[in-house]
Amino acid sequence: MLAAFLACVPAFITGREIARWEGAIFLFYYFAYTGYLILASQSHQALQPYSQTLLYGVIPLTVIALVFSLWKHKKQVVPTS
Repeated sequence: MLAAFLACVPAFITGREIARWEGAIFLFYYFAYTGYLILASQSHQALQPYSQTLLYGVIPLTVIALVFSLWKHKKQVVPTS
């Protein structure tokens, strides 16, 4: 959930709409988190590998999305001079 919050930061800062690719990332976060909750509720043995996969997959994805989204916004902002 922290990753989803961090991915929302550019949208909150810029006040713009969420792009389709950003929406796809949020949908991925939703399904990944739901899968985690299901595995955790059943104390499934696949929980540990799943958690590690999410940790090493979601954090880089979130950082890349943040950087790209902020870079794209900065590129669109026209200086007022």
